[in-house]
Amino acid sequence: MTVYVMPDTLEVVQGYLLSVAEVTALVGTRVRVNTTDTTWPSVRISALTSVEAVPRRLDRSLIQVDCWAAPPDSTALTLGDETAQLVARTVKAALVDIAGYVHPEQRPDQPWMVPTAVVTGCDTPAIRYQPDDSREPVIPRWVVSAAIYLRPNP
Repeated sequence: MTVYVMPDTLEVVQGYLLSVAEVTALVGTRVRVNTTDTTWPSVRISALTSVEAVPRRLDRSLIQVDCWAAPPDSTALTLGDETAQLVARTVKAALVDIAGYVHPEQRPDQPWMVPTAVVTGCDTPAIRYQPDDSREPVIPRWVVSAAIYLRPNP
């Protein structure tokens, strides 16, 4: 029996966001999975839950996208907050259009992985303000959450 692992939703969303010109115009290539980039502005994608809605055919993942920004002078946090909110609103707008995205990645070191994925939908993304108080001074952060549906391709 062969076991296939469903595509990695986080890598798929990362690939998609890096393909959206409006997102990269704001954050460059600083779209990370489960790690934080300390160069601002930046985005971190993490999974909250993942369930196979249809075994081996359809995955539903609830994701969180943290959007940070801080100006070079971190005492001027208002500007950073406006930038972080703009990044979050841009990510939210991009996720609304993610359905139909085909992610072509397959890792040579993981041949059992399904080679590509197709995003079949995204529940309406939501944003909220959640300052990052784990740092001093507090860094402006807006959070986007959404449910992403994807399937293996073919």
